[in-house]
Amino acid sequence: MVETGVLCSRGNVIAEAGSNLSVSGLEEVQTNYFIANAEAYISNITQYDWVTNYPGLSTNQRYLLRATAAKMAAIDAINFDTSSLSSREAEVRMSVKDDQIARMIDLLKSDVQNIKDFISGAK
Repeated sequence: MVETGVLCSRGNVIAEAGSNLSVSGLEEVQTNYFIANAEAYISNITQYDWVTNYPGLSTNQRYLLRATAAKMAAIDAINFDTSSLSSREAEVRMSVKDDQIARMIDLLKSDVQNIKDFISGAK
């Protein structure tokens, strides 16, 4: 199987999921699915197709998108198999990532407005 994510990789997801997480049963097909869901959510919530427009993005935008997608997919990975974590540890990891994702989505929404203003010549 080949990685299909544009915004982040399986390695990014595993790194964001954190240590002590059992990834032995987490196949590439699952991480591809988690990443695809994250990419779709980010594009829909910000109302901008980041995946299609990825080649034209700045390095900073790419890093922000990578981190956001990886954190979102990591939450799914943590939920996939919590057997190696205490329920409290899993809950805390996901809660911290949720807070980070919310802030990152706000930054991306701001970027979208700046992109639209640039295209329309408003700024």
